[in-house]
Amino acid sequence: MGAAEARSEELEALQAIYGSELRILSDDDELHFEVDVHVASANQPANDALGVRLRFHLPQGYPSGGWRARARVGVSAGPASTQKWSLSPNDLEVLRRKIQSLCEEAARARTSVGYEVVELARTFLREYLE
Repeated sequence: MGAAEARSEELEALQAIYGSELRILSDDDELHFEVDVHVASANQPANDALGVRLRFHLPQGYPSGGWRARARVGVSAGPASTQKWSLSPNDLEVLRRKIQSLCEEAARARTSVGYEVVELARTFLREYLE
């Protein structure tokens, strides 16, 4: 399977899993999309969820192209209209570094990383709430 086909299959799987939380920003030679990740604690209503927005950039050659074709993921606070509080800048930086490390590992292994990044962010938010 070629890199373009693998990238396309990964996007289809992510769309099936995350539905309206995933938005494609551009899909040409390089794929750009974002995923909103929200987590609420057991004693909070869903509209009080803690969240982040992950902005993915999957270059031409991803995932099999190695280091130069590695995924890049930006992390920002989730949309203010859907949450009452968010991570501090320091916590966003910790999450960004964890995601960067995961993307580097995937580039070395030449494997897809989209699902793992979203679930890493979800786990980080859950642990933050505990």
